[in-house]
Amino acid sequence: MIKKIADRITELREDAGKTQNEIAKLLKTTPQYYSTYERGIRDITTERLIILAEYYNVSMDYITCRTDTKNIKDKLEPEEYELLEEFRSLTREGKARLKER
Repeated sequence: MIKKIADRITELREDAGKTQNEIAKLLKTTPQYYSTYERGIRDITTERLIILAEYYNVSMDYITCRTDTKNIKDKLEPEEYELLEEFRSLTREGKARLKER
């Protein structure tokens, strides 16, 4: 699994045209330490995976190779995505009321 994640974060970085140095700065680590992630030598922390997912605008499932769809938005019709965004903006109580219906 480590190797798959390593390949995925390497692919994302290269597709974004970024260097290991730039991503290391984003993650507040050294380029040498970051390179151990891409080589599959070291596990990357969940906190850092979240930072990368947000930075590259992809899902955690994509980075962890649970799906080949980069973003849930790519799977949904525009109207479905709009409804999802509206649902996410509701309070906990609002979500509960909507689920009851």
